[in-house]
Amino acid sequence: MITITAIGQNILRVTRYKAMLSYFKRRRVYSSNATLASTGHLKFLLIEIALNIPHPNIVTRDVNFTLFSPVLKRSYTQTLNEFLNLFQLHQIFIICRMILTLSYYFNQSAQRVMSMMGLQSNYLFVVKSLLKSKPFTFLGINLLIGVFMFSFALRICERRLTNPDDPLDMDFGNYWNCIWNIVITMSTIGFGDYYPRTIPGRVVIALTGMWGLIVFSLLVTTVMNFITMDPIESKVYTIIERLRSKRKMKNQSQRIIAEAFRMKALRRRGIEVKDKEVSDLHLSINEFKNTITNYRAMVHELSLIHI
Repeated sequence: MITITAIGQNILRVTRYKAMLSYFKRRRVYSSNATLASTGHLKFLLIEIALNIPHPNIVTRDVNFTLFSPVLKRSYTQTLNEFLNLFQLHQIFIICRMILTLSYYFNQSAQRVMSMMGLQSNYLFVVKSLLKSKPFTFLGINLLIGVFMFSFALRICERRLTNPDDPLDMDFGNYWNCIWNIVITMSTIGFGDYYPRTIPGRVVIALTGMWGLIVFSLLVTTVMNFITMDPIESKVYTIIERLRSKRKMKNQSQRIIAEAFRMKALRRRGIEVKDKEVSDLHLSINEFKNTITNYRAMVHELSLIHI
């Protein structure tokens, strides 16, 4: 049944690429004599077909092979069908591509606008558009896809080394333990309580780290853009700060004048003013000067903000 499905998927892939070529010919993106080979789409079609050929089937159900664990310094047995499941993870990217195709940024209106501007519509433009319009949703979905996809791959690569008789053994047969390891790796924390002991598992963890680095880097950039003020917000903020500085200068000047007159009155009466009081007065004067400087800087900054 799985083999029949794989053959059907490859037939649909060929049909899709031919339909896409016909569509671009109608839109005059390609010439009428263009082929899949001349447009460069043939190599992508062959790559998708090649990735779909290795799949679990009845013939390889009882086939096993031996791998070596560099951590445990011993060999272990892996079933071929389990390993072939790793190749089927590319189906997730096929589904993601289909979702991008159904996006508003890939419809006929968007493609017409891009054609008018001399651009060719592609999935990279859709990704950029989604990052700009719905960044947190897009990155959150990609983060979840990466967590569950790499957790599945790690479980396949590592669960054969699980020792149920050892309570301290890393149980990668438990899917939640795999999710925990993937999340910690993607976030670049790395507690070290779970780690791969096989070469395929190390490859999965390495890919996980790179994927997490990309997603979290984009997330940091998105957060920075989210908290950055636009010109109107910056102007409002500067005006509010200027009003607060103005009120602060008024209070400081009243306090300085009152304190200066109090000291003058004390000296007229022959009462000695304490050095600490004089020092506090000078400190208040310096703070008042700093407030005036900040106020003038905000006035200048306000004049530079153009809406």
